[in-house]
Amino acid sequence: MARRTSPLLPCVLAALAASCHGAGGARVSGGARLWVEGPARWLLTAEEAREFRGLSANREVLEFIEAFWRRRDPTPGDPDNPFRAAFLDRSAAADRLYAEGDRRGSLTDRGRVLILFGSPSILRYRQKAVPVMGPGRVRKGAEPASRWMNQEVWVYLPEDLPESLLALLPEEERTRELAFVFAVEPRRTYLLEGEKLLELAAKAALQPR
Repeated sequence: MARRTSPLLPCVLAALAASCHGAGGARVSGGARLWVEGPARWLLTAEEAREFRGLSANREVLEFIEAFWRRRDPTPGDPDNPFRAAFLDRSAAADRLYAEGDRRGSLTDRGRVLILFGSPSILRYRQKAVPVMGPGRVRKGAEPASRWMNQEVWVYLPEDLPESLLALLPEEERTRELAFVFAVEPRRTYLLEGEKLLELAAKAALQPR
């Protein structure tokens, strides 16, 4: 996999480092908030979020980010971190592919799935009739109103998933396809099914201590 860098992350880290240099650790800046509010949020555990909120200086933020990636480094004896490299690659791809208005693609639901799972093994499109909820009562005996919803389904085959994630799945699900279902609307696309899988993928990224 070619190694690319997210256009935002180096700027954030450079700004933090500059504000720390020779200052004994400046107070947490807007750059630090940009990092935690960016795609790293998809990996952040509740414990890490609490720790981050307690930081009071940019130097502490830099140390936090370094530790954050160390916890997710599958090759700690190597100077490179393949997980971080893949994360940056996927975040940049999501920004290019899935931006919605002023919202970065890496912060959308499809961006989140791409970051945590990579590109789907199979991509399907379908339409599904869904009820329309409106004011007033439905006349007795009448069919409820419905509309067609466009859906996008991302399918992942077991052989394309990391062992660390498969180990967290119930045994009967380890040989099945995993699917994420998105509702596709003119101005946004949002996740309908698969939230639990995303939580497991973030957990699987953590290396044993």
